[in-house]
Amino acid sequence: MLRLSQRGIYMKNPFLAVYAVLGFMLVSFSILAGCTGSFTMPTGAVATPVPTNTPCPYCTPTFTMTPAPPTPTFSPTPNATVTIPMGVVVTGAFDGSVMNIYGYSITITAGTVAISYNHAAYPSATVYLNTPLDGSILLTYLTDQNLGTYTISQYSSATQFTYVPNGLYSLSVSGGFGTASSSMNAPGGITFSANGASVTAAYPGNIDQAQVSESSPTARSTFVSNPAVSVGSPYIYPGSAFPDSPGTYSETYSVGLTVMSFTGTAGAQGTFVGNETLSSNFTR
Repeated sequence: MLRLSQRGIYMKNPFLAVYAVLGFMLVSFSILAGCTGSFTMPTGAVATPVPTNTPCPYCTPTFTMTPAPPTPTFSPTPNATVTIPMGVVVTGAFDGSVMNIYGYSITITAGTVAISYNHAAYPSATVYLNTPLDGSILLTYLTDQNLGTYTISQYSSATQFTYVPNGLYSLSVSGGFGTASSSMNAPGGITFSANGASVTAAYPGNIDQAQVSESSPTARSTFVSNPAVSVGSPYIYPGSAFPDSPGTYSETYSVGLTVMSFTGTAGAQGTFVGNETLSSNFTR
């Protein structure tokens, strides 16, 4: 559900964000395992989502998005001979995504973690995402997923939190294997230029990505940066991303930071990923 306030619309259904950061988590496990995988986006032209207000005279108005924004899926390809290390392997991610649609600001945040212990699932860990403004958020067990030569247990939270660029975030995991923690200053602070030709992140990451889609006069994707290369900051969008002039375009810039170090008694290996995404519309 979306809630209208003086500051804009805030998404209260966190599961879209959970699936977004789950992509980062599964990619990180695939890198550790030495296997491959791919993201899949819905094919064909995708219409720009339009917010519809459902008035409610005695409560908060609600909005629905038609059509719903497409959600990418990640399909890991397990490697039969190469797998993740033995012991405790932890991959965690947190995300703050802001989309500007017809003057409304839609903010989604989420945190998710996956744990494997000696190549097996571990559904009984205690997991916290520690945030600078909203305190410690408990991530609860969600499900297990078999990735061929190992199995992971996934943890997530429905709690929305305030994403703070350069704020200190940490991940704390404990169980019968001991303790594991990792921390970072979150990337982000994204600003588009007035005409959308360029974008800057005050706190860049090491996996920065960009994309552009056109809604008018033709609904289509016009540019997606190479996922294997960080575009960095500041970034200038290529002129070919804007084939029609005038045209209406949705530009997205994602700033991701990956930390591959854990402390604690468990001797854990893995990754901790922070990501901020900003999407804005421009006519040019």
